[in-house]
Amino acid sequence: MHGMLENIKITQVLGNQTAATSSKGSSVLDMQGYQGVVFVTALSVGHASNNYMKAQQGTTSTTTGFADLLGTKIQSTAGALQLVLDVYRPRERFVRAVVIRDTSSVIYPMWAIRYSGRKMAIANSVAATLVAEVHVEPAEGTA
Repeated sequence: MHGMLENIKITQVLGNQTAATSSKGSSVLDMQGYQGVVFVTALSVGHASNNYMKAQQGTTSTTTGFADLLGTKIQSTAGALQLVLDVYRPRERFVRAVVIRDTSSVIYPMWAIRYSGRKMAIANSVAATLVAEVHVEPAEGTA
């Protein structure tokens, strides 16, 4: 039995973005070997009627020809500034998320969690970005 971190791939796909009204797309993810991906981010202004995240897919690793995925628009609200979008079994190999900001808002770092991979024991620690550890049946004591 493996811990969850050995069965998923965590990637920062968009860094912190200053307040603006421009759209921002994440980096493109290659989904080969994975069944799905969860995008996680947060906005500083959530009650705006047109601040939202959506998913797109394409056949190449460039965003040329990327198309929106039906029904993936997830809108923030006054009480819900965090956005979590799960795309399971996209039809194309490459995917990304896009945040649309009609009202000026900060986009906090966006993370992508790819899951149901064919290859297990996935490394998730990335220098200066993410530190991840798995502990199996740890004994009690000083952390």
